[in-house]
Amino acid sequence: MAKVLFGQGITDISGSIAGNTFSRNRGGSYIRRKGQPTNPDTPAQQAARAIISAFSQNWRNLTQAQRDAWNGATGNFPFNDRLGQQRFLSGEQLYVRLNSTLAAVGLAPITAPPIPGAIPNAAVSGVTIEVGTTTFDITLTDPSNAFTLQVFATPPLSPGIEYVKQRYKQIAAVTGGGGSPIDVWSDYIAVFGVPPVGTKVFSKVVVVANASGLSASGSSGDAIVNA
Repeated sequence: MAKVLFGQGITDISGSIAGNTFSRNRGGSYIRRKGQPTNPDTPAQQAARAIISAFSQNWRNLTQAQRDAWNGATGNFPFNDRLGQQRFLSGEQLYVRLNSTLAAVGLAPITAPPIPGAIPNAAVSGVTIEVGTTTFDITLTDPSNAFTLQVFATPPLSPGIEYVKQRYKQIAAVTGGGGSPIDVWSDYIAVFGVPPVGTKVFSKVVVVANASGLSASGSSGDAIVNA
């Protein structure tokens, strides 16, 4: 991996060019050889793709007035790309994204664009995993039942691992308002099995608004598995 210092011509770059990938981390900007991503095509991946495909196809089934409403609402939902530049989704992309999020947590789809609103953060403050007591507790700021907690976790990992962005998999969807901590032991073992004592498991919780599919940035935590 090569470090890079940009001058006056280019201030930042992200993505891949001619087999090289440009990115940055806490240590600054760097260049690495572009990797060929693997595609295990797991049942979970197939299900996620099916959801996106279904809503993409259903976009055509909306009335023209409904599509016009989504297209007209895109300015209300700006986001920042990897370079921090403000961007906007198309009406179809916004429709698919929000409804895919709702489907992922088991909620009904929407046909009209929502009104933007504040989404609380789960603010994970602690994670405890104990095999003997079959406990996987996540302590967090619990929202009201107008929201759903979308819970992600990693497989058991080496205690020295810190970067896990690509390792998360959704394991549960928990209705807000039930109190903290939430226990997702049964959900975890249904996906990954019982974690070995001494391994590290990361978890992330995203708060989803039930009426809109809008979500907050995920809050994460990790724990070493205890006996």
